Amino acid sequence: MDQRNYECNNLWVCPTADHDANVARAEASPEQPLPFLFISFPAAKDPSFASSFPGRATIDVVAPAPFAWFEKWVDTPRVRIRRVQIAAG
Repeated sequence: MDQRNYECNNLWVCPTADHDANVARAEASPEQPLPFLFISFPAAKDPSFASSFPGRATIDVVAPAPFAWFEKWVDTPRVRIRRVQIAAG
């Protein structure tokens, strides 16, 4: 896709307009939709990006996740060690 086709917008994607209910449903069950996503296209906001990286684009997607998924690494001092532990399962 041509870089110029991207809009310079940030998007908040939510299953409904009721944020509290969306979060409650997601916390109650991992089978429920995510309560929200934040999506951004930073390359579309950088006028020099297309000339520096022709044919490429970037996207940032941020979504919530329960802290419990990552809690076992809270005392791990370095990311490199986490990467090995994550790969090992």
